[in-house]
Amino acid sequence: MIEERLAGLADAAIAEKTQEVEAADWHMIEKSIMLQSLDHHWKEHLSTLDALRQVVHLRAYAQKTPINEYKQEAFALFERMLENIREDVTSSIARVQFRMEAPQPQFDLPVLPDFITTHIDPFSGEDNSADIDGSQLAGITTTIPRAPVDNVAAGEFANLDISRNALCPCGSGQKYKHCHGALS
Repeated sequence: MIEERLAGLADAAIAEKTQEVEAADWHMIEKSIMLQSLDHHWKEHLSTLDALRQVVHLRAYAQKTPINEYKQEAFALFERMLENIREDVTSSIARVQFRMEAPQPQFDLPVLPDFITTHIDPFSGEDNSADIDGSQLAGITTTIPRAPVDNVAAGEFANLDISRNALCPCGSGQKYKHCHGALS
């Protein structure tokens, strides 16, 4: 009679909780609680089995077969784990409380263009893309400053046997591959 009363009260409490939340959400809550409990207890069970495996050989001193002792104790531990999961899930579901909070206000974010790019032409050092780029939004200049080269013929330093990463002999201060090496 006491069991029936307790079961009736528990069913009424759960029915009241399910009315607070939509059926699909309630199913997800039950599933989440079950998986969390199962995960926790399964990890504990595995670590207990590992500890049992390490000490079960001592049963041989008591004239018992270690493998049979391991099987019996592992089975008992598994049954105890299932019982603990049932109790844990039932108590968690019985204690769960729902608090509905108002949604947070959304802040207005700046509108960014669909495609942001920068393409610097290796010959001129200027941005030659026709679309808007991130550097224009941030106020960054995209042209690379170049020192003017006076009194030098265009092909004078081109096609020389100079390392691409060495400074250009024209005196611009740039690497050869970005200055006169780019012409070749």
